[in-house]
Amino acid sequence: MGFRDKMNSSMQEAYIKKYGDRMIALRGNIVSVKITTKRILFIFYKLRVDILLKPERSKNIVRCYFKKNTWFKKYNIINLQNGHLIVIQGLKDKKGEAVQILNIQNITTRKSIMDVEQLKQEQKQKQQKQMQKKNKKK
Repeated sequence: MGFRDKMNSSMQEAYIKKYGDRMIALRGNIVSVKITTKRILFIFYKLRVDILLKPERSKNIVRCYFKKNTWFKKYNIINLQNGHLIVIQGLKDKKGEAVQILNIQNITTRKSIMDVEQLKQEQKQKQQKQMQKKNKKK
């Protein structure tokens, strides 16, 4: 294991140790969506998305929120409408009342905030490059 791999694994372990009991994944239909954007001095953009989600096979409704602050560029959120089937990956609040969204996968339109397939392809490419370097050294 190289230095980079050790750092990566230690960061992952620390994250799971800190947030492991709060991690959650929800799948269900959107009941309501509220998107608010604010612009401060043409420089700073704030995005907040509030979602009410009804999980599959449940009568409960879960409140979820997504916050993103960006400089100079407006953050584009994926298309979310009432009735869409989505998967939310996130963290429960400390009080347990709401879920802070880390990633949204819209199954209806087959899009997500963080493209998981693209990340997998990048990892495969990195592994192939490492294998090629090892083969050249031999």
